[in-house]
Amino acid sequence: MTLEQLRTRLAPWSRPLQILWLVLVCGFVGWKLYQIGWREVLRDLPATPWFYILYLAGFMVLPLSEQRIFRLIWDRPIALVALLRKRALNNSVLGYSGDVYFYLWARTRLKLPDRQLVSGIKDSSVLSGIAGTMATLSLVAAFAASGRAGVFGTVMHGYERALLGFGIVAALAIPLAWRFRRVILGVSGGRASAVFGIHAGRVLLVMLLQALQWSVALPEAPLTTWLLFLTLQALIGQLPLLPNRELLFLAVSLEVSREAGVAATALSALMVASALLKQVSNLATLALTSAMRAGTAPDPKRTDVAELEDNPLASVDPTP
Repeated sequence: MTLEQLRTRLAPWSRPLQILWLVLVCGFVGWKLYQIGWREVLRDLPATPWFYILYLAGFMVLPLSEQRIFRLIWDRPIALVALLRKRALNNSVLGYSGDVYFYLWARTRLKLPDRQLVSGIKDSSVLSGIAGTMATLSLVAAFAASGRAGVFGTVMHGYERALLGFGIVAALAIPLAWRFRRVILGVSGGRASAVFGIHAGRVLLVMLLQALQWSVALPEAPLTTWLLFLTLQALIGQLPLLPNRELLFLAVSLEVSREAGVAATALSALMVASALLKQVSNLATLALTSAMRAGTAPDPKRTDVAELEDNPLASVDPTP
C-alpha cells in the first residue's frame, strides 16, 4: 500500500477520531473542574492585564522567529499571515498539519522547486525538534535538582520507564543527528547553526514569557511550581501527531494542581484561562486568515488547501 492509498483510507476516520479525542479530553477537564468547583475557578480567573499582554507576546514569538528562519533558508520574504495560520493548524487541528499547509502555500507563491521547499521545512522541523528536546531534558534535570523531585515522581507515577526511555533516546539521537547533519539537513553548516540558534532562543524566550505570565497572575506560587508545569508542558509538546495538545496539558494540569503547593482553585483558574486564551487565539487566527484568503482573487494556478484545513489527513492534490 502506498502512502497516498493509506492516507485516502484513513481520511474518513480522521475527523471522527479528532472529535472523539476532544470529547474525551474536554469531558475529563469538565469533571476535574466540577471536583474543584466551577464557581471558585471562575472567581479566581486572572484579572491583571499583564497576564494577557505577556500571552500576546509569547503568541507572536514563534511566527516571527519562523519568518526569519525561512527567509534565511529560502532567501525569500515570507508572509507572516501564512506562519500564523501554520501555527494555529498545528496547535488546534493536528500536529504537522500546519507544516503541510505551509508547504502548499509556499509551493504556489515562492516558485521554488518542491525538493527545496520540502527540505527547508524538514530542516527547520529537525532543528526545532533538537532545540525543544534539549530544553525538555534540561527542564527535567532542573526540576529533579530543585528539591521537589518527589512531586515530579508523584505526577509521573507509572510513566518513569517511558520518561527514562525518552531521555536515553534523546541523549543518543541529538549527538548523532548533529554528527550526520550534512546527510540529514539540506542547508549548509553555517545556516543550520543560525537556524538552530534562532530555534533555541525562541524556545527559551517562550518558556520565560510563559513563566512570567503565570507568575504575574499567581505571584505567591514558588518558582518550582512553574518549573513543574513548564516541564509537563514541554514533555507533552514532544508527543507527535496529537490533536490539540493544549487541552491535554490543561487536563494534566488540573490532575496535578493539588501537588503544586498552591491553592488548587487559583491554579486551576490560571490554567483554564491560559487554555481558553490559546483556543480563542488559534480559532480567531484560523477565522481571520480564512477571511483574508476568501477576500483574495482566486488564482487558477493556486493549490486548493481548503480540504486540508478541514481534514488534515485528506488527500490533497498538490498539482498547481
